[in-house]
Amino acid sequence: MSQSFTTQPPIPSITLVDFLLLLGLASSCSQKIQKICRDNKQLAPHIIDFLKTRCVKEVRAIGGNGIIFLTHQRCTIKICFLFYHESNYYESEDDVTGMVVIKSKTLDRIIESGLTSLTYYEVFLKGGYVVVHQYHSLQSYTLNELLTKLSSALFIKKCLVQLVNIVVKLREERLMHNDIKPINVMLSNKREKKRKRDEDDDFLVKLVDVDSIDGIIRFSWKQTTPPYSVIYLGPSGNAIYMIFATMISCLCDPLIYPQMFHVGGLDVLPAFVQKFLKESDTLPTLTNKLEILLGYKQSQEVIEMLIALLYTIALNSCVSHPKKEEYTEFVARILPELKTFL
Repeated sequence: MSQSFTTQPPIPSITLVDFLLLLGLASSCSQKIQKICRDNKQLAPHIIDFLKTRCVKEVRAIGGNGIIFLTHQRCTIKICFLFYHESNYYESEDDVTGMVVIKSKTLDRIIESGLTSLTYYEVFLKGGYVVVHQYHSLQSYTLNELLTKLSSALFIKKCLVQLVNIVVKLREERLMHNDIKPINVMLSNKREKKRKRDEDDDFLVKLVDVDSIDGIIRFSWKQTTPPYSVIYLGPSGNAIYMIFATMISCLCDPLIYPQMFHVGGLDVLPAFVQKFLKESDTLPTLTNKLEILLGYKQSQEVIEMLIALLYTIALNSCVSHPKKEEYTEFVARILPELKTFL
């Protein structure tokens, strides 16, 4: 593919904050944009260029390699930059304009699968990396807004089964998400209705942060958020571990959460799983350990689903597990959706 180099738009002579305020952005919004520009100098010119042509209402989130905007047209757009892998990109003629544009094989497959909130994207090649504008359909809630320790066992299972099915579908497409965590899992009502918290609604689970989805052969934890991903398990074991960590994050007692998911305690959950892999706990012992991890006594049905995840992780952590038959029978009975990992 021939690379097209474009001169970077110059940063205005006025200060960045003054420029952002001139665009009508609130001070808090300007500060967030300044941070991402300061932390990612390569991306700064593209954010500024983007803001010249878009009416941005607010900054929704800032990640390690991008920023999510909400426009006044109620469109959610993420700007991110990725390292350029020639095998993943190709040139195509735009159906509307007839111009040659750069497309991504991975993002095309993700949109076609319907498993994420991504609906459209634009790719701009800039030397050794690409700038991607991602257009997302608006979702209602992040997973941890609805899924908590107070959720019913039925709702917990509904969310977990959908999440497992998404990971299974990605696996079938030889794709994986390297950064599954509550904020990257969205729930939206299947029917159009006002935003409200009601577990009885029929929620659809989808993944976001699609730039972290990549081919299994390039599995890496470098772009992930600890403690939601661990490299020592390999791609299959880690895919289930991320679901386990996500469920613990949502279901644990709020007083326990900082001890596992804030700086200083990020090794607690990986250490818990690693210790489990080395020991042969009975079901009552493992149940007790999980309740200590959660910080309260959860229903047996939910505990068994968490154990099924742990058993699946164990079966994918080695070539041959001494308790393969016992673990397989348990998982097939409690969470048959995981059978493809057995």
